[in-house]
Amino acid sequence: QKVLLVGNNYDIISQIAYNFSVLLYPMQWVHTFIPIMSQKMMKYLDSFLPFFNGMHISLYELASGIFENINENIFIFDFNKHNFEMNTFPNLSSKNIIKKINELIPQFPKNTLNNLTFGLGVVKAYLDKSKNSNTKNNSNNNTEENMGINIKIKQVFIQAFIEVLYDYKTYLSLINEKPIFNTKAMLEKKPKADYKFYKELTETQLFQVFIQNNPVNKNANTFFEEQLEIYENLKDKKEFKEEFINN
Repeated sequence: QKVLLVGNNYDIISQIAYNFSVLLYPMQWVHTFIPIMSQKMMKYLDSFLPFFNGMHISLYELASGIFENINENIFIFDFNKHNFEMNTFPNLSSKNIIKKINELIPQFPKNTLNNLTFGLGVVKAYLDKSKNSNTKNNSNNNTEENMGINIKIKQVFIQAFIEVLYDYKTYLSLINEKPIFNTKAMLEKKPKADYKFYKELTETQLFQVFIQNNPVNKNANTFFEEQLEIYENLKDKKEFKEEFINN
């Protein structure tokens, strides 16, 4: 997909962009990634490749002129206004844009989506409580506390990817020293309601790079592989969600 961040603060734009790339772990964004676009970079908005770019609001009028000649969807998030826009549906409200996004992009499997929503809700409650506490004490959030919140958000998304990818090695084999993923076999095992999500996921370059970068080694010593093993060995998957978020 093509995503554009718009705002009036260069630091916040770049922080959101880089945090996005971090939240994709264990996958990685392999397409165009420009945290802060300059005027000379406007041509990349008309690229046929996916992108995740950031832009200062001062350039948005120029970008809008380019959007008029682009037929592909570009998802635009203006964090100053806290709303979503799409170049192909310029008159839709932010609420209807979100509905349109849900129509165009398959959502996580229901259970994973519920856990993701729950986890982010826990983080938001923690953040609200922290803000209220700091307001009463007339103090600002310190660096350590902000880092703790960022870690909790990362944990929520890692958990989601663990639930989505927990059995990927079942369909992964090594042929002539090259990892081969049996997409057909995996799709046949997934619930019908999740078929579209997994089909589109396996077609992305992000997933293909993830497979190429993961050797067929059940003893791979990485954080993600360790968490997969913990998840697989739990009889009650809810226990994993509660422990992962609370820690």
